[in-house]
Amino acid sequence: MGTLKMFAGAFALYFFLGSGVFAADQTSLSDILIKLQAMQKTINENRNKLQSIPSKLQDLTETVQENQNKLKLIPSILEGLKETAKDNQNNLQSIPSKLEDLKETVQENQNNLQAIPNKLDVLKETVQENQNNLQAIPSKLEDLKKTVQEDQNNLKLIPSKLEDLKKTVQENQNKLQAIPSKFEYLTESLQDNHNKLETIEGTVQDNQNRLLAIPNKLQTLQETVQDNKKLLHVLEMLIPIPIETCKINMDRPLFRKYYRIHGEKLALCDTETDGGGWVVIQRRIKGDVLFHRTWEEYKQGFGSVEGDFWIGNEKISSLTMMGYNELRFDMKYKGESYYMIYSNVKVGNEADLYRIKFTYKTGNTTDNFIDHNGMAFSTFDKDNDGYAGNCAKDYKSGWWFFDGCLQVNMNGVFASNVIGEGINWKSITEYNDSLEYVEMKLRRL
Repeated sequence: MGTLKMFAGAFALYFFLGSGVFAADQTSLSDILIKLQAMQKTINENRNKLQSIPSKLQDLTETVQENQNKLKLIPSILEGLKETAKDNQNNLQSIPSKLEDLKETVQENQNNLQAIPNKLDVLKETVQENQNNLQAIPSKLEDLKKTVQEDQNNLKLIPSKLEDLKKTVQENQNKLQAIPSKFEYLTESLQDNHNKLETIEGTVQDNQNRLLAIPNKLQTLQETVQDNKKLLHVLEMLIPIPIETCKINMDRPLFRKYYRIHGEKLALCDTETDGGGWVVIQRRIKGDVLFHRTWEEYKQGFGSVEGDFWIGNEKISSLTMMGYNELRFDMKYKGESYYMIYSNVKVGNEADLYRIKFTYKTGNTTDNFIDHNGMAFSTFDKDNDGYAGNCAKDYKSGWWFFDGCLQVNMNGVFASNVIGEGINWKSITEYNDSLEYVEMKLRRL
């Protein structure tokens, strides 16, 4: 459309100049006229090409008409092409009126002749674009043919796809027909499982009830066992073994047995340690008994054989006179166990101030007790230590102190770390700590 207007404008301009109406530089007008003539030639060539388009479109319409029964989309596309061609025809018919408009446009723009060269350049570009578009039409037509061919191939595949779909539908119908029988079997299985589950639930409930009853039964059993232990303990205390049997390693539930000295004093027998036969004369394991006692209390003994106790100096003296002449110390300190054994042990009577004499035999620590050999027994109210002060009073204990007071003190204050006050064995605790466990025991050789 723009090309036709420019052609009309150039034609009018040429006519106008030829009639002598417009006066201008003849040389410039000649150049413009030459350019317009060249442009008119190009436009004529393009118009000839445009005139050939309807015949090509007619050929394409005939081709599409042949395939319209197979592809429903192509007729609508062709119809659109027809409408486009009709629009082009209408546009061609409107050219005379548009030429008239072009004359008016040229008249209006005759003062703008200086802009014509630029417009000519634009027109050249437009012509080039049209040429490029015309050159692209064959490739577009080829693409359209390929699309039509692909659609035809797809139409050919439809029967085989329909056959596959029929087979799939048939298989699904067969599976659907088998569902009722499977559902019936599944229902029966579920019923059986439900019945079994009810049976299991009943069994589980019974077991749960039995399990819930177990703690009470265990509690009752534990109470019975505890009562039996207490009864056994009472029986052992009521019927103590003879002292002579301490030497026998008896097959009894406990290796600590009770006995009576002279038929009256209850004491403890160790039937296991180093072959048994030991009469325990002193024990410190709980710290529940005060050992800072009078002479008379140490003479008679104090505490309980079930905890901490001192059997009594009279009983110790009697045992050594009966031939119980081996003395053993068992000690524990910071997880380690220690022992010392002495032979030829003698403890005198009260007139001899319960003086102790012994001979070293063996042990696994330093013999600190040797300094106490031959010493009399002392308490805070009866000082026999040979020291300028009162060792028993200073160190809150009754013991066989010597003139330097102590290297060993098994009757000190339980768990004390005051210098010299604790349960001391110098090589183990020094003087500023305390043994955690002590037993002194006699055995007849």
